[in-house]
Amino acid sequence: MLSFFSRKSTPDLSESWSELVEKSPKSSPSRTQAKSEHALLKGAPRALNLVALLNEACPWTATVKPEEMVNWLKSECEETLTEVKVMRSIDPATLPASQLSHHIRSLQSELGDVLFDALMLNSICARDFGFDPAESWHAATAKIERRTPYMKEWGEKGVTAETSEEAEELWRAAKKEEKAELAAELEALNLPPSSTPSPLQKKVNRALALASQNPPFFLGVFSLGVSAGALLAVSILNSTVLSASTAAKAVEAQKVTKAEGGGWRVKDLLKEVKLNL
Repeated sequence: MLSFFSRKSTPDLSESWSELVEKSPKSSPSRTQAKSEHALLKGAPRALNLVALLNEACPWTATVKPEEMVNWLKSECEETLTEVKVMRSIDPATLPASQLSHHIRSLQSELGDVLFDALMLNSICARDFGFDPAESWHAATAKIERRTPYMKEWGEKGVTAETSEEAEELWRAAKKEEKAELAAELEALNLPPSSTPSPLQKKVNRALALASQNPPFFLGVFSLGVSAGALLAVSILNSTVLSASTAAKAVEAQKVTKAEGGGWRVKDLLKEVKLNL
């Protein structure tokens, strides 16, 4: 697993990405020396060096687009969630050490994939859109520091949070202030306000994507078409199980809609069966 949060392995982000690349083993004249220098790196520095070198010399990396990396990152996050659920479902006290070790390694492997894909996404975006990848690191740390002003290492004097509720309140307040600043900046630049899909819309979008990717499963359950497939997908994403009565309502709703000759929209169908979203 990549030790991104180890104090000993955390890279100096005051250095620009180009400086990190210049220090990479690839600049060495000897291939043997380059390999030995890379092998000495551990944790985050090794991962950063790996990504920098791939962007310099890997022909496949040169063809990868940010949109592709986003999709792969989403997929790895889903696989990581699966492993997390497995870890939640087991009892380490009763599980043989070999099995527990296997589950931990599986989770670490998926976490490593997520970290690598995130680094690659940042690097490829920087390559395609012309910015220093290190700036994304700065943006991330600056945002979290603003939203956690109770931390003594970077917080404001006199600001404290003794409970998770107090910490969350400070987080929301900082986020609200950030949104106001962003709105003012967009207005000054004469740009339209940014729009974020609602939680319901996000679930519907994901459901439709799942239904389209696996029609035999999602569309074959009720044999009703796209709406029912999306309905089932939303139910799964929402960690709910469709009851017999809910399925019956979906069937009836679809039949009525077809009889009237109209198209049944997913949002309306969700309202009809009253899924708890």
